[in-house]
Amino acid sequence: MEPASIRYKNPGAMWPGARATKWGSTTYVTLNDAQRNKIAVFPTFVDGAAAQFDLWATNYTGMTLKAAIDKWSGHNSPASYVAYLEKATGISINTVVTRALLASDAGWKLLKAQSRWEAGKPIPMTDAEWQQAQKMVFGGATAPVMPPAPLKLVTVRRGDRGEVVKKLQTALGFTGNDVDGDFGINTQIALKAALFTQVSLTMAFCRWPAAGTSML
Repeated sequence: MEPASIRYKNPGAMWPGARATKWGSTTYVTLNDAQRNKIAVFPTFVDGAAAQFDLWATNYTGMTLKAAIDKWSGHNSPASYVAYLEKATGISINTVVTRALLASDAGWKLLKAQSRWEAGKPIPMTDAEWQQAQKMVFGGATAPVMPPAPLKLVTVRRGDRGEVVKKLQTALGFTGNDVDGDFGINTQIALKAALFTQVSLTMAFCRWPAAGTSML
């Protein structure tokens, strides 16, 4: 007998729900396994793959691939699952999943590899069909990457306290209890010593979108 994800045209082995219904699923089957898992039934493999893309884009962006697979599998995935995806796609397990990634060539290859793992064998879909499902969700274009939020200029001085000072201290290389949010003599000395590498310091500090600084 074929795996359930093939029998029910559900490449991601998705449960029933809003995303499955959106892409044409009208019923589901309760599997005869120890967990009594459910699987949505789709009219075509392309519909099932579109639901898979949509679910990833809705619920799995903003986290690493490793965390996404852990969530997808109900926190019951073996390490070999994500290792297989990394090997099959070249996407690091520490890569953050974004809509732009899912809408790219890497995106359909990732979900194709996922379906291969879920079924234990290749899903009977051509690459063109995977791309068709992807276009159904993303409209045939890579999702735009939003520009970073503009920096907010904050002035900090000797004697200031707070989160902005902590971020400055971290950028200056402070660690542990030294990151106390107190702009005292030690912070002032470290800042003066770092001025000759101001470009590097600025780049490090500006990792916080709302905490650029005018350092006095």
